[in-house]
Amino acid sequence: MESLGQFIIIFAAVLVDALLLAFFLRSLFAWLPTGEETAIESFLHSVTEPIIYPVRLLFYKLNIGQDFPLDIPYLVTCILLIVVSSIIS
Repeated sequence: MESLGQFIIIFAAVLVDALLLAFFLRSLFAWLPTGEETAIESFLHSVTEPIIYPVRLLFYKLNIGQDFPLDIPYLVTCILLIVVSSIIS
């Protein structure tokens, strides 16, 4: 039974690390001057946006960061993933 618990913890850690990589790549592609959205950008958006959406919805309902030029829910979600990663590891 203990090996199953270890497997779940390792799987969760790998999943969170993969999500952090997807977030990093999405932010890199946001800074690259491309004319149209590529398949990789579309994939990264479809993987990361469902995770950002609850935070984005909360910020929208609380009317926080609406006038700020940076995507605050994106940054908060990244910070939350880093905290979860440090707790799991």
